Amino acid sequence: MDKASKTYLFLKRSAAGWVDTPFRKQVYREWIEEKTDNFPTFPEELRSVALEAIVMEDTSWVRRGLSALEVVGKKEDIQTIVPLLDHTDPDVAKDTRSCLFELEHRPSCRSNND
Repeated sequence: MDKASKTYLFLKRSAAGWVDTPFRKQVYREWIEEKTDNFPTFPEELRSVALEAIVMEDTSWVRRGLSALEVVGKKEDIQTIVPLLDHTDPDVAKDTRSCLFELEHRPSCRSNND
């Protein structure tokens, strides 16, 4: 993880557990969209950093990564996220359920059979 990158700094500044209500999730989405307006590769780079974060031992980073993946994650990320349902930290498990719900219900992540 490049600690000098814009995406790392963005994720570091986002508070773990902050994106816990529909209003805050919308604000977070808008914040990402705003970054994307000036930095078109931001979503993909954020996704990459978030995927690194969810395998860290520091649960605050895991939660930050899950929050980001709710917005920029892809269908293929689901298999990487699912094991976190059994995380020993109940907040991580809760954020995992929320992330999976968002990914499974986002039209761009659904399979053609849905």
